[in-house]
Amino acid sequence: MSLEDGLHVERAEFFTRVMSQEGQELMLGYLNATDVIGELPLYRPDTYTQALASGSVPRRRSTNER
Repeated sequence: MSLEDGLHVERAEFFTRVMSQEGQELMLGYLNATDVIGELPLYRPDTYTQALASGSVPRRRSTNER
């Protein structure tokens, strides 16, 4: 696949995922984690390692969740 075609596929997949209910929840969790720790979560080696292993940035639970 050419770079141009690959970028087109990536963009389409990203928008499909980010616009889903789960995608919105994950993005809000990521933004919350950024606010809580004061930096991008993937800048933390432990979080980056977890994300590589699981394929997703670990979600931090809010104070409303159990």
